[in-house]
Amino acid sequence: MSPPPDLLETLTTLTTSITTASTSLQSAELPTLTPPENGISLLDLKNELLLSYIHNAVFLVLVRLRSGTLSNGVGADAVKELVKIRVLLERGVKPLEGKLKYQIDKVIAAASSAPADIAPMTTKEIEVRNGKGSGKDSSDEDGDAIEHSDYVSTLVRKELAFRPNTAALVRPSAPALSHSSTVNSSDGIYRPPRISATAMPEPNKAAEEGKPLRRKSHMLDEFVADELSTAPLAEPSVGSTIIDSGRVVKTARDRREERERQEYEESNFVRLPKMGKKEARELKRRGGREANGLGGEDWSSFTGDIERLTKGVDRAGKSAKLLERSRKRRGDGGEEEGGSLRVGENFERRKERVSKRRRI
Repeated sequence: MSPPPDLLETLTTLTTSITTASTSLQSAELPTLTPPENGISLLDLKNELLLSYIHNAVFLVLVRLRSGTLSNGVGADAVKELVKIRVLLERGVKPLEGKLKYQIDKVIAAASSAPADIAPMTTKEIEVRNGKGSGKDSSDEDGDAIEHSDYVSTLVRKELAFRPNTAALVRPSAPALSHSSTVNSSDGIYRPPRISATAMPEPNKAAEEGKPLRRKSHMLDEFVADELSTAPLAEPSVGSTIIDSGRVVKTARDRREERERQEYEESNFVRLPKMGKKEARELKRRGGREANGLGGEDWSSFTGDIERLTKGVDRAGKSAKLLERSRKRRGDGGEEEGGSLRVGENFERRKERVSKRRRI
């Protein structure tokens, strides 16, 4: 049975169209239809998946138009293929596209900002660039190749503008540093070489702690300011600086603190609390007002000399310090009869003994 003539004409026309289309695609006149060599493969894969999805969807629609239903098993392969492609698009392509969004946006921006008169490189231009073309062709396409190469180099520079600077992670060597210093010193300004940080030698803290702390004499400063200075000064009232029955005299620092305290209380209408026990103990531990002071005089210079002279005596083996023993006020008797007792206590004890003897 011979086929009808209409079918033969249709097949002939279809064959001719397919041959023409394949020839056109394989020619170098339409290079934009072929994917680029260094393009993003994810976009090519996405295009192929979408095209396959459309083909299967069209085939499924055609089956439903002809049979009306899919109950007889026709079109089951198309449904499975659609499900597989949909899973690939949703679970595979979409997450990767989100991760590569920055690179894709840069490529799209570079392609959209390219001038329209500059077309991508053709096969002849590639051959000329690689040196495979003839001399005549290379001379004809020399200008276009140079122009296109400049455009490609510009795109490459834009792509590499945001790359990480790996040279910053490498520590320069000593010759490089010296060379840079010599180069920068051409302007006549001296720049010291860069050296590694060095810790400066610190004094021995243990030796400093062992030395006795020599406090500054405030009484001596006040004496110099009052007696040797010719500037007029406001003197306090007579007797207002005497404390503790004349054993201590207020210094200029004490009067200044008292004046500041009074001004604060008067300006803020509040009474500041007095010195607590803790502050009093701290002041007494540091020496306070009574340290090396007696009767308004400063004896720190003398006590310092005595401590310095008697410091070597302790090392010789004596248990008690001479300065401490000299400061003890002993009674009439020796150690056996109540030595180092307060004045009058030894007399009271003797008086009690005599009264007991008389009673007996």
